[in-house]
Amino acid sequence: MRREVNWCSKCKRKLGLIGFRYRCGNMFCSNHRYSDRHECRFDYKAAGRAMIAKENPVVKPARILKV
Repeated sequence: MRREVNWCSKCKRKLGLIGFRYRCGNMFCSNHRYSDRHECRFDYKAAGRAMIAKENPVVKPARILKV
């Protein structure tokens, strides 16, 4: 049974057990693990806003009926 060999998406270096998979879907070596090093196009700011909006719904007060 063969194990899948992972390669760094930036420098094509063979990754051992220490491969970093990121939100952009690629795997990187330890040199290119940061988003500014591998020219990541994933929008972390928009993803953070969407996560906050999802986890913190808008709470509206119930209307009081006037008699």
